[in-house]
Amino acid sequence: MLLATPTTHHNKTMNTPILPAATVVIARERQEKIEILLLRRNPQLKFAGNYWVFPGGKTESSELDFSKGDIDQANKLAAVRECREETGIAISTEMLRPISHWTTPNIHPKRFATQFYICSVSADTSVLIDQSEIVEHRWMQAEDSIELHHAGQLHIMPPTYVTLVEIARHENYSAIERYYQRRGTRSYKPHPVMHSKTLGTFLYEGDSGYTDKEPSLKECLNRCEYNDGILRHHCNLDDAL
Repeated sequence: MLLATPTTHHNKTMNTPILPAATVVIARERQEKIEILLLRRNPQLKFAGNYWVFPGGKTESSELDFSKGDIDQANKLAAVRECREETGIAISTEMLRPISHWTTPNIHPKRFATQFYICSVSADTSVLIDQSEIVEHRWMQAEDSIELHHAGQLHIMPPTYVTLVEIARHENYSAIERYYQRRGTRSYKPHPVMHSKTLGTFLYEGDSGYTDKEPSLKECLNRCEYNDGILRHHCNLDDAL
């Protein structure tokens, strides 16, 4: 993924360009359970080293040129390419369902507008990682990955975490598809509010405190709490879905 946890530079505004990017959640149904493919980034990488992520990356200028300015099509091409490069799995643009869109907060030196997609592959799909940028992969049930994260054993970033929480509510892939079809593509432009170096809150659109960046307002919740690397998502916006 392309979005980091809060930093201590929360009082600085950075006028950095926002680059298009794409991420794809790869799901498979195995023994009547939904498993999600997670990739561990090389610990030596300067950005998000040792974090577990979905396949994804920056949308290339060649993909924008080929799509003649159609950003959605360019992002789909990027998702297909990144999936192939990072996992060896061949998917098509027709398989991709958009589920969310994440914009990096302006406190970070690198900013991305990342389109998230989801698609399903067969249970016997093999994975081939490059052992360079990606050093390990796991097929995991979403709820298991969340438990490991809460135990401090799986480092993940907020967009990955929120997506896993959404997926964990559903028993099969058809239910996941119905959920995202009813909800539509949700936009996340996080407002990080840091209380200390290791304690903070990400406020998302729809949260009562989002406009004023005030975490104490809790009537409508759409936020991630961040405590020493551990995330907790609180959202009641989907109660009617």
